[in-house]
Amino acid sequence: MRLAWILAGWSLSAAIGAAQGAPDVWGLEVRGEAAQAQARLQQAAAAPQASAAAVRAWAEFLDRYRDPGARAAYARLAQMLERNGAPSGEKIAVYRRLAALDMLAGDHDAATRDVASYTAAGGSGLALPSPAPARRRVPVSAVQRTGPRR
Repeated sequence: MRLAWILAGWSLSAAIGAAQGAPDVWGLEVRGEAAQAQARLQQAAAAPQASAAAVRAWAEFLDRYRDPGARAAYARLAQMLERNGAPSGEKIAVYRRLAALDMLAGDHDAATRDVASYTAAGGSGLALPSPAPARRRVPVSAVQRTGPRR
């Protein structure tokens, strides 16, 4: 019985994805054809009239594979959502992930801007740690040993 519910949910989500024109890249990834999935997603996201859903799928794909290009894809998605007047929940999720990726990349200034956009979109509870102060380098001196060296 449980299997029937799983199959029904899977077929429903596949039908919804097909209705929206989204390529079945998840199936390609499951079959081990990630390169083909990447090519399809990249082509869909790079199209001049790319939808926010296509850019989101591309950003999530890159994020899933820890690709540094995920930051640029999420930034493009954030711009699209702002331009199209998307619901605040979508913008909040994108800005939260973008801030996390910027912090992982060590770009504190970009992360600060993303948190400000996150807050402006209606998000709360996200704060960045203050940047660590620059460390003063302590000169390393040689230590003299007494006795024979082995």
